[in-house]
Amino acid sequence: MEYKDLLTLRPYFLVKQHIPGRLRIKFDLKILDLPEARAIMEGQDKIPQEIAHVRVNKFARSLILEYIPEQLPFKLLEQLLTAKNEKDGKAALELIENHLAQTGGNNATDK
Repeated sequence: MEYKDLLTLRPYFLVKQHIPGRLRIKFDLKILDLPEARAIMEGQDKIPQEIAHVRVNKFARSLILEYIPEQLPFKLLEQLLTAKNEKDGKAALELIENHLAQTGGNNATDK
């Protein structure tokens, strides 16, 4: 999973709960038809180092995303996941990429 995948999938997401370091996201079942979502759903995707853990519950239609808030501020994730249109989404993605470039993050790892 890359942050651009979250941008692609955001129309199918609804952030239901947030505590620092953990997001619970409900997703639309239509997401299961998208190739970007398959690897995430099957747990076979590489994830950025700022994301500590991703857990999917297909039956509850929820995705738990545990992240390291010191490396990836929630404000940036929220902007990406709640972008109202493609332009806002791309701007949010650019903010994340710039932040990670400055802090040395975003080395994808198998988890």
